[in-house]
Amino acid sequence: MQNIVQFVVILTTHKRQTQALRSVDSVLTQSYKHWKLVVINDSPEDNYDTFEKCIIGNENIVYHRNTKNNGKNISVNHATSILGQLSFSGYVVFLDDDDWLHPNCLESFAKAITTGNNPTWLVSNRTT
Repeated sequence: MQNIVQFVVILTTHKRQTQALRSVDSVLTQSYKHWKLVVINDSPEDNYDTFEKCIIGNENIVYHRNTKNNGKNISVNHATSILGQLSFSGYVVFLDDDDWLHPNCLESFAKAITTGNNPTWLVSNRTT
């Protein structure tokens, strides 16, 4: 039986609710379905109600809202600590809140991983 490649997408957001929604949607609509999304909201003072309504309750999304603005590095570190709590074993994809994934991105990554030599790192080009 072939092992299933799993991904966790880490998304931190700060003052970009609309852009972050586009980023989240790009994960939700992936053709490859073996993923979790960890979202760290670093905008405790901003109204993210619309954003939260779209993601809370989705079993594939772990959401945390910081109580104060901690900055990107601390937010990413917090997201990686959540991975330990999930006992996650797989690949991590970092997604900025103003970027998005092509609908077949994770499927392409999984194919590259399974047809390669099980790489520990996979780097992709960014395009506009």
